[in-house]
Amino acid sequence: PAALAMNPLSLWPVAAVYLLVLVTAWLLVRRVAPPAEDGRFGTLDGLRGFLAFGVFIHHGAVWYFYVRTGVWEQPDSILYANLGQDCVALFFMITGFLFWTKLLDGRARDFDWLRLYVSRLLRLTPLYVFTMVVGALLLAISMHFQLFEPVRRLAVEAVRWMSFTILGTPPVNGSKESFVVIAGVTWTLPYEWLFYCALPLAGPLVGVRTPWRWVAGALLVTAGMMHYVKPETVFLAAFAGGIFTAYLVRSATFCARARRPYAAVFAVVALGAGFFLFPSLSHSPALVLLTAAFAIITAGNTLGGLLAWPASRLVGEITYSVYLLHGLVLFAVFHFLISPARAATFTALEHWLVIFACVPLTVLVCCGTFRWIEAPAMHRTGAVSRWLHRQLQGRG
Repeated sequence: PAALAMNPLSLWPVAAVYLLVLVTAWLLVRRVAPPAEDGRFGTLDGLRGFLAFGVFIHHGAVWYFYVRTGVWEQPDSILYANLGQDCVALFFMITGFLFWTKLLDGRARDFDWLRLYVSRLLRLTPLYVFTMVVGALLLAISMHFQLFEPVRRLAVEAVRWMSFTILGTPPVNGSKESFVVIAGVTWTLPYEWLFYCALPLAGPLVGVRTPWRWVAGALLVTAGMMHYVKPETVFLAAFAGGIFTAYLVRSATFCARARRPYAAVFAVVALGAGFFLFPSLSHSPALVLLTAAFAIITAGNTLGGLLAWPASRLVGEITYSVYLLHGLVLFAVFHFLISPARAATFTALEHWLVIFACVPLTVLVCCGTFRWIEAPAMHRTGAVSRWLHRQLQGRG
């Protein structure tokens, strides 16, 4: 505690947040049924939750300095900085792996491209719209509902934000906190959409039957998105790490070896080295280490049962909600329950006690949004896809 009171970037807050997350989830799974196990890549469900709360911890540290300086920037700590960028890189690996696996599995049958994009829209859009609406409301309250820009300009800004920020993240109503209110997490979504839109270009390369109109459309959209997104190469390489893993785990020999205890030790060491030793993913072995650990986990290694534990899988199920909404929780707590001026006087211990209190609140809120926003939309994928197929066939 004495060290924590002096150093806001010590290791203890990280351990404490993860412990609180697991305890909260464990108490919840005693009340409600845990999510069903995904027998094929179930370990990824457990991994997701740890990554989402890694980003939460990263932003918890950012807030400590933000209330003091007014500057939103990465903490001056390799670990705390990497809890942002390395966790995001692993999220991109998960995306690259899962959707490249869909392509590889789709070689044996007609690939339903329409269903793929319907599933992505229904998976990402409803909660994103909810996040934008709540974020705009919190921003308006913090500005006392005063209007500092013409309505027409506000509408343009809203459209740019509603494009999953592909068209940019302008200050809304002249407020620099438009970015802070959601902790700036939306920057990763254009990368996700860029990857999804480019998939039809990869279809013919792996032997997936891909109609020419999908290839042509993907070429035009991907070119346009490259212009707006301007992606960093290192994060595109993270998708490549997931694609590499998609081939690797098709080897029964690799999977058998990856599930052994010594492989779990190697994965933990590789993750530790990646998070603790390298300040950047660029020009370092960090991405290779993360990819190696990711491949071992994807092959079925539960890291001693941790990733298969029902509490871990529950947090994994609500990952998208945690990722999008934790910034709103932190903003609301620091702006309306405490006030930034008062928070700036807190010791490091007091600051982290506030963050600790936000953990169970975030888990509970995100369980609610998953149940009432995410899950109903996902369950409509089949029905919406079939309806669209019928409409297209009717026109044909």
